[in-house]
Amino acid sequence: MPMRPPAASLPRRFLRPAFLRLPAALPLAAQTTGAVPVPAPSVRPAEPQRARRGGDPPGLREARPRPAWRLEAAHAGGRGLRGAFLHVGEFIPLSASLHAAALRPAWSFSQTKLLLLPTPNSHAHTLPPAPMTTRCLPLALALLLPSALAEAAITPAVIPPTVDFPLATVDLSGPAEAAARHVVVARGTTEVYQGHPTTVLLPDGKTLYCVWTLGHGGPCGPMKRSDDGGLTWSELLPVPENWKDTRNCPAIYRLADPEGKARLVVFAQQKGVMRRAWSEDDGKTWSPMQPAGAGLGPSVMPFTDVKPVDGGRRLLAMTNLRRPGETKEKRSNVLAQSFSTDGGLTWSAFEIVRDLPGLRLCEPELVRSPDGNQLLCLIREDAKHESLYMTSDDEGRTWSKEKKLPRTLWGDRHKAGYTPDGRLVIVFRDVGRKTSPTNNHFVAWVGRYDDIANGKPGLYRVKLIHNHRRGKNFPGRLMDDCGYPGLEVLPDATLVATTYAKYTEGDEGNYVVAVRFKLSETDATLHDFLLKNRPAKPAKNHAAKPAKNRAGP
Repeated sequence: MPMRPPAASLPRRFLRPAFLRLPAALPLAAQTTGAVPVPAPSVRPAEPQRARRGGDPPGLREARPRPAWRLEAAHAGGRGLRGAFLHVGEFIPLSASLHAAALRPAWSFSQTKLLLLPTPNSHAHTLPPAPMTTRCLPLALALLLPSALAEAAITPAVIPPTVDFPLATVDLSGPAEAAARHVVVARGTTEVYQGHPTTVLLPDGKTLYCVWTLGHGGPCGPMKRSDDGGLTWSELLPVPENWKDTRNCPAIYRLADPEGKARLVVFAQQKGVMRRAWSEDDGKTWSPMQPAGAGLGPSVMPFTDVKPVDGGRRLLAMTNLRRPGETKEKRSNVLAQSFSTDGGLTWSAFEIVRDLPGLRLCEPELVRSPDGNQLLCLIREDAKHESLYMTSDDEGRTWSKEKKLPRTLWGDRHKAGYTPDGRLVIVFRDVGRKTSPTNNHFVAWVGRYDDIANGKPGLYRVKLIHNHRRGKNFPGRLMDDCGYPGLEVLPDATLVATTYAKYTEGDEGNYVVAVRFKLSETDATLHDFLLKNRPAKPAKNHAAKPAKNRAGP
């Protein structure tokens, strides 16, 4: 059962919800029972629950993003009002998502006033008694005062732009937004560090798979499935035994061969050499991990992105390697690519496509231009932490000179996707250092493809998850790492961004968490913020103008 955040875990500013108070003298229905069944015939029904949801952390509603229209009872054990009873004198917090169209009046009370307290800093609203056809007055109707709803809504914060950082940031990482939008896929504990997830969306638009490691770059094997677009997740799925012998940031893709046969393929590493497993029945059964190609030598990472090229006749995959023969730079990184002509089962030998001594290039991400004619490669850079990009106009055969990305895209392990309106969303771990208000947190950049090519900062950013500072140090890794995300765009334009992060304070290891949001929601939040904070127009000078001399010569 999903659980609400305990009041003690929320900052003071989130302990001021709007409340509906039912006076103790409230008349009840004809058959007085001491409790009133709360009407909710049109409240959104609950999604099917699973036996276990994969480790809900205490105080987190794990399996639901912000519902469309939802009301929650304070004293019903965190349950929605379906089937709950509200005792006289209790409080009902108004959900951030409550809307006038959400409920239909079903109960009413007479000879009383219904008091709405939207916020402690606003005026109370009362409904005077009104003649009714029954002895009960519509409880739901009383919740629908537009002014009360406007004040009661929990609006995400907006971090304004500064001289050093040109974009505003919509913050979806606070406790209220986290309870509504974050879905815990796998919980970290004081003994378990969940790391490096990637995801894939099937063609039905709702089935997702997520794979990750136990520990930082540790053994592969954990896999879960969501059948409802990331709202809920299965328990761990069975995989072949030898998966645990592979390590380091597994990457899952849906890849098609030139004849159109599609497979799910997971790439990982064994002793630094690429391995892969596949499924031909959309994840129901899986092969063991096997070598990915005789020509593939050691690499630092499994393939960080794979894209079809040449009209689907080939697949292009990219990753990073240590510089061959390097003796001075122990952690050198160069970009390499490989091609497959059989749907990702075998791959050509690595070809190094970019080597910049003194810089450490890694974890490339490929983005195809909206017109389909260009590939853009986003590049993490691990020496100066100033991310780069390069482009190809011939399907990856040659690449342009690298250029620096706008500061608003400096980050690690970019993952990109287009929304239905044509905008580009890129999620990553922010490494903007002192200039970024969200440094080392999990963020999304919102803009357009041409913004990158033209050096523009984009439209705005979204802070998705707050990455807490270090607690306990797990073997080989400090705990304040995040990123390595999956990003899926559902048919209704919902974005599902999945990452690992130091999700709680204290000594718990990293969690795997998915964030569900729509740009229409973040657009509206930013629009409201800009309206409220637009500069005042300068006052007009109404001083009397000197009269014109109308006298003739």
